Parts: sequence; C-alpha cells; structure tokens
Amino acid sequence: MKIGNVCVKIAGRESGEKVAIVDAIDKNFVVIAGPNVRRRRCNLRHLKLLEKSLDIRQGAGEGEVNKALRAAFPEEAKPAPPKKIEKPAPKAEKPPKIKEKKKEKVAKTPRKKAKKEEK
Repeated sequence: MKIGNVCVKIAGRESGEKVAIVDAIDKNFVVIAGPNVRRRRCNLRHLKLLEKSLDIRQGAGEGEVNKALRAAFPEEAKPAPPKKIEKPAPKAEKPPKIKEKKKEKVAKTPRKKAKKEEK
C-alpha cells in the first residue's frame, strides 16, 4: 500500500467510509484520513483497497485529504451532517422555602419541687 491510495473501511464504526492512506506506520498499520473519518491509525485488515489513488504528500493534513477525496469522488461530496446539540429542558422553579419558626422553650418546673409545694 502506498501513500495516497484510496480505501474503504470495512470494520469499525466508520465502516463504508472512503479514506486515504496518509502515512505508513509498519507492515500492519497505516494512518488514514477522510471526510467523515477522523485522522487515526488503522489496521490494514480493516481496509479494502480501491483502484483510485490521490496525489497527496506523506503526512498530509485532513483538509488536503478531504479536498482531494471530494475531487476524486464528486458524486459523494456531501459534508458530514452537523451534530445536533440538545439543550436540557429548563428546570421548573422551586417554590420558595418557608422557614418554620422555632418553638419557644417553655420553662420547666422541676417535678420534685412541684410535689413538695403541694404538701
């Protein structure tokens, strides 16, 4: 496999996406990049080689690779769908807390004294 070869990912969450080989790490791994695929290391077993090849330099940036892939495959030149950002639902207003008044302490009379006074 050479730098610039176009492949299709056949495994992983990005399977079915077209990518280009940007750099070779060793005999089993390469660095890939593509329009809907972030730049990453990939096992060669997870790629299917296509006949097309791009004229890109080793270690080319994502922008350069994306531009070349879109030029080579104009029918598939659709941008990645924007990510939907869901805002959390507004929190319901809590009723204000009502502070309870503390009960006043009633002076206790000792029982023994009360009994003595009765006698």
